[in-house]
Formats: sequence, structure tokens, C-alpha cells
Amino acid sequence: MNQPLVLITLAFALGIAISSVLNLAWLYGGLALISILVTGYNIYRKSRNASICLLLLAMFMGAFWTGLAHAPESWLTQQTNTYLEVVGKVTEEGRLYTNREVYRLEVYEVWLPEGICCPVKEPLLLQIYATSTPLNFLRYDYGDILRVHGKLELPSGPGNPGEFDYPAYLQRQGINTLMSVRPSAVERLAVRQGNLLRHGVFSLKAKVEAKLQKVLPPEQLSIISALLFGDQAGLSLEEREKYQRTGLIHIFSVSGFHIGFVLLLALFLGRLFRLSSGPNFFLALGMMLFFTAMAGFAVPAVRAVLMASLGLAGRLWQRESDLVNTLALAALVLLIGNPLFLFDVGFQLSVLATWGIVYLYPRLDSQFGDKLPFGRSVILVPLGAQLGILPLVVYHFNLLSLISLLANVLLAGLVGAVILLAFLAFPLVFLFPLGAGMVFLAAGALASLLAFGVNLLNQIPGAAVYIARPSLFVVAVYYIGIIIWGENGLTLLRKWGQKYWLQFSSRLSLRNTSGKVGVCLLLLWLLLAIGWWANNKPPLRITFLDVGQGDCILIQTPAGKRMLIDGGGKPEFSNSTFDVGQQIVVPFLRREGINRLDLVVNTHPDADHVQGLNAVLEAIPVSLVMVAPVPEPPPALQQFYETVSRQKIPVIEAKRGMQIELDPAVCIKVLHPSIWCSGTRSDLNNNSVVLRITHGDNSVLLTGDLEEEGIRDLLQAELALQSHVYKIPHHGSRYSLETQFLTQVNPKLAIICVGPNSFGHPSPEVLEYFYEKAIPLYRTDQHGAIVVESDARQIKILPFKTPIKIPTKSSV
Repeated sequence: MNQPLVLITLAFALGIAISSVLNLAWLYGGLALISILVTGYNIYRKSRNASICLLLLAMFMGAFWTGLAHAPESWLTQQTNTYLEVVGKVTEEGRLYTNREVYRLEVYEVWLPEGICCPVKEPLLLQIYATSTPLNFLRYDYGDILRVHGKLELPSGPGNPGEFDYPAYLQRQGINTLMSVRPSAVERLAVRQGNLLRHGVFSLKAKVEAKLQKVLPPEQLSIISALLFGDQAGLSLEEREKYQRTGLIHIFSVSGFHIGFVLLLALFLGRLFRLSSGPNFFLALGMMLFFTAMAGFAVPAVRAVLMASLGLAGRLWQRESDLVNTLALAALVLLIGNPLFLFDVGFQLSVLATWGIVYLYPRLDSQFGDKLPFGRSVILVPLGAQLGILPLVVYHFNLLSLISLLANVLLAGLVGAVILLAFLAFPLVFLFPLGAGMVFLAAGALASLLAFGVNLLNQIPGAAVYIARPSLFVVAVYYIGIIIWGENGLTLLRKWGQKYWLQFSSRLSLRNTSGKVGVCLLLLWLLLAIGWWANNKPPLRITFLDVGQGDCILIQTPAGKRMLIDGGGKPEFSNSTFDVGQQIVVPFLRREGINRLDLVVNTHPDADHVQGLNAVLEAIPVSLVMVAPVPEPPPALQQFYETVSRQKIPVIEAKRGMQIELDPAVCIKVLHPSIWCSGTRSDLNNNSVVLRITHGDNSVLLTGDLEEEGIRDLLQAELALQSHVYKIPHHGSRYSLETQFLTQVNPKLAIICVGPNSFGHPSPEVLEYFYEKAIPLYRTDQHGAIVVESDARQIKILPFKTPIKIPTKSSV
């Protein structure tokens, strides 16, 4: 494999990865300087070690460069949780959502509360929330100077394992802080202060978008806007999931697929107007850059433009280019520009999909092309791309689309036709508006056909399966294996295997002593492996999810049974459009590889416990639902019953004395309710389902939103309450504190499911009690998701950060 740029780029990327784990920028800089000297010396001496030294130099340079990218201190982060007045310039086109506008604001002036003006040069993310929804237009443009008064905040990090890391995403763009305000807090001081060329591009784009909005219905407009500009704001979560399940979500990320059509159009125009190679090169480059600018210089698009430009340059200078080397060079240029792109999902998928086409496709064609009667490239090109990104798609999205190849073969041409028609309509918007409208209508009709095809493919049973995130080791093994296949390594391995197996098997003959010893050792190793496997049973795993102010608990038994208790939700008085079930709970279950739930329990019908379950029932098959008996279901429970009825799921009511038979190794008993508790401070809370889970020597008590009256009912029943892990009821409310009850429970650790709220949860009295008793206390608002693992002898608590072990009485 004579592709030196590939190895250099891989070494540079390895350095970036090392520096992200251990950031010692100046040490790496010193090692890079030494490597330069050593590499120069070895090149001068024409030593064979020169190549190794060059790779080490690339690795240390990658680590050093990443350290410098992390180095700049953020002045704004030191002013968070403070109301400030900032003045800055909008440096990118804004993004419009249903309930807010989002801008990148390059701040150059900050007024502190003391009236002191501080000059600064640092970007922040400005979010302007609407007073009424939906929003139909952006208030501000690229280049506007704004004065904003608001509270400076840090972006919220992930609360549950595998969630999108929003702060890291913003940091890759150089943003560390954000400000969320209402429109009245923003004042425009000046307009059109930015780059004139970018103003021109955005102005042309605005006119194209205005024409699209005028002639197309919303359903077609959302698809075409996503295809042309990568703007997915108009697509609902359900629509995006359909494209993910069919393996077509990549069409909404402006990348090589789109740039390829722009290049095709440019080459066609060059031939039409009989342009020579030089002018045709600059025409193609200009069109590609123009389109990339309209898409906001998305990383995959920039990578594609770099590759296409290098290929065109090679053609212009009559030099044949190696596509794999060209890809490596494009990736290296991007990583030098911003090393943190390495951790960007779009960058990873773009590079590896292209690698699948330029590296795997020729090898697939040579091995299987003759066996296909027709459409070799139509089938094998998308197959190469799919093989290139397969493990990364599973790693990032936990989704394996079984119809991805079929969908791409059937619908990729349709997508290309939509893009080409839209491109052709661009100049017509300014030259012949009526004609542009007709072409856009044709593109819209094809977009509707595309949506129909996607909906149809989604009806195929088993179209996609959700898989738990694989380890990075498994991902690495996949790529190593596919490269071995690509380099004909399997043939060599087979020859070596046959050679050494003959030698090994001849020495294992029972006719000689060494053979007998070898057979005995092999049998002993097999027995030890079987014994280890038999004793290494999966633990009972209970995850208290961070769903804000609400409860959601996932139980996974050693036998692989799954039980979900509550689903979080928003308070009934909240006007937020955020769906906890759809945006937190269901994605978490997908990341766990859960395609079916054996039991869903709603402890009581408060919205912050039941609302999120609607999305769960609609997304994931459920075998059985258990609810607390409620004489008069409130609206949130009525909606839940409607969802249960639509999904045709059997329902049972919880009652004291019931035992849930999920796993022989795990005993789950219903301790409450018995009879309906009425006339209490909150009848719904005091009739919460209370469960005690026992696994070997360990026990966990889950209490819903139980309060004083319900707790006293439990005490009077004289039930076995002692539990090592205790979920404090009602988010740590003061009404949940009953010392006699806690004496009987005698917990070794306690957990509070709580989020930002105006109720004063958790109450100071509750916190003080557990502090005085020296009982470790974990809170989802501070620790994120909290995982409790039991191996039947010992309990291990794994907050989203800082895992520790808590021994139970039987293991001390």
C-alpha cells in the first residue's frame, strides 16, 4: 500500500486522540521538535527509520496542535450566572426553530453590573425565545451588531450515558457560553457589518428560500431545504427517525453526495459552453464554493470540495491522483484547521463513507462485479459506503438498518434528481422567476415521491434494529478486519494458518509426552474458560435516569428482562414543547439496545411520572403495563390509557402482595397500595406503587411519590422494609421524611430523582437527615444518571461520574 499520506493522517489523528485524553501541549511540542531533528537526520542519512520518525513527528504534531486548540482561556466562562450587557456581531447565518432563533454572536464589548465596560473578543451562542410560536422568520441577519441584556450561562452537559454532549459540540466551534433571552432584551445597533461576499451569498440564498416558500407546501419545503442547505429544523423527530431507519439520513448532511452533483452540473456547463480545462476548473470550483457557503461551510461539504478540487487540479495538470491519498490529504487539511473535527460525527461519517467508496468499492467490484448481471456500480458503490460507516452508525446512533442498501439503490437516484432540479432553478430565480417556480414544483413532486418511498420502506417488518453501543475495541477490530480483506490478507492468513496448524497438530500427538501435556493444558484452559463463563453472570442493573424534575427507572435483570418504572415528563402547568419521553427516555433505551420492554410500571399519574411513557409505548413494543388504581383518572392518565389502547397492551392494577415474575434470580414485590388512601394531602402521591426488589443478599426500595399518610400505611402493614438502596420519595419533599420508616428501611445509600424546580425539592430537612446519619446521598440533578449494579452479594453504585463501590452488610 503505497499511500504515505494515509499513514501520516492516521498518525496525526492518533496524536489528537492522545492529547484529548492527556493534554500536555508543551511536552508534545518538545517531543515534536526532537522528532523534527531526528527525522531530518535520518532523511539525510537515508536511514530506513526515516519513515517511522516521520510518523512519530506527525503524531506529536497532532497532539501539540490539539493542546493549542484547547489552550485559549475563556473570559466569558468566568462571568457565568451573571446578568450582563454584551455587544457583538452576528458572524453566521441564524438558525430558526419552532420556538427560538439561534445566532453565533462574536462579542467585543461586555458591560458588567458595576457599570464597567470590558473589551473582549469571544463568541457566545445567543438564543432568542419567542413570545408566541411558531416562528416564521429570523429577526437578524449576518453582520448585524446587537446589544443584548441577559444572564450568561454554561451549556448543559449530558445527564445520561451516551447522550449528545452539547458543550463539547459548541467547544468545537470555539463557543463556551450561551445567553437565552426574550426578543425585548435584544437591540440592533447596526446592519451589514460583515464580509460583503458572504452578504452576497446569504442574500442570494434568502431569495431562493423565499421562492421555495412561495411555491412549495410545508411538507415538500422541509425536505428540499434539508437536502439543499442541510437545514433539518423543518423535519419532525418522527420524520428524521424514518430516514435513519432506512439509512438515508445522510442525504440531509451536505457532503460529497451533493457536491458531486454540483461538480457534475459544472462539468456539463463547461462542455456546453466549450470551456477549456482552466476556465472549467475555476467554474467548478466557484460553483462548489458558492454552494458550500450557502450550506454554512459544513465540514463534510468542505472535505468534498477539497477532494474534488485536488482531483480537478490533477486533471488540469494531467497528473493521475490516488483517491485514497487525496481523501487522506483532505482530512489532514481539515484536522490542521481544527483538530477537534476528529470528534465530530459528521466529519467521521463523511471521511469513512468516502473511504468506503474509493477504497472498498474497487475491491468489491473486482470480487463480485462479474456475479452481478446488471447495475454493478448502482449496488456496489452504496454497499462500499455502507460498509465504510457501518460500525460508526451503530456506535453513534445504535441503529442497524437492514434495508439501507435497498433504500439507497432505489431512492438515491430520486434524491439526485431533486438536487439537480433545484440547482437548475437557482439562476432561474433571478432570470426567469416563473420558470424557477415550475422547476421547484417538479422538484417538490419528486420530494413527495421520496417521502412516500421512505414511508413505504419503513413498513417492512424488521427494517431496522437497535443495538447497544459497541466498544471502541470492536469498532477497531471491524476496520482492521476489513482492511485485511481489502489487502488480500485473508489469503495470506489462511496459508499461514494451514502451515502452522499442521506443525502444531503434529506436536499434539498422544504418542509423545509433549503432545499429552499440550492436550491436557488445552483441556484445562477450556474448563477454566467454561467455569469463568458460568460464574460470570450479568448483574442486576437499575438505572435512575436524569429526566429533570421527574422519575424514570430502568431495571435490567440478569436473565435479560427489562422493566421501566415511570417515564418522566413536564409539569402540567409548563408550556415547554420538550418531550422527555421522546428526547431522553426513548433514545436512552435505544442506546441500551432495547427493542422490547417486558413490563412498564406507572407508579402514579402525575405528569412528571407518566407523560414520558406515551413516547415509550409508541416507539418500543411492551408486553404488559402496570398502573396504580385511580378512581378518577386525571388528563395525563387518560392520555396514557389512550396510548395503551392504541398499542393494544394488556393492563393490570398494582396491589399489595403481588409478585412480579420476571427473573427467577430477582424477586419484585408490590408493597403498596393496598386500599385507596383518600383524604390525604395528595391522594395520587399517597397511592403510589411501591416496589421492593431483592437480588440475593441485596435489596432496593422504590417509593414513587409516597408521602406521610402512605408511609404510615406501609408501617402499619408490618412488611419487610429493610433495603440497601432507598429511592427517596417525591423528589426529596419534606412530606417524604418519616424517621420511624427510615429506621426500618435502614438504607446504606439513598437516591433522589430531582431536577430544577420551584417546589424547594429536595428539602433541607431531608438532606440534613441523611447527612447526619452519614448515609451516602446521590441526586440525578448533580450526578446525572445513577446506575446501581448488584451481583447478589455486593452493590456497586455508578453515578454518571466517579464510580465507587458500596459494600452491603453481607459482604463486609
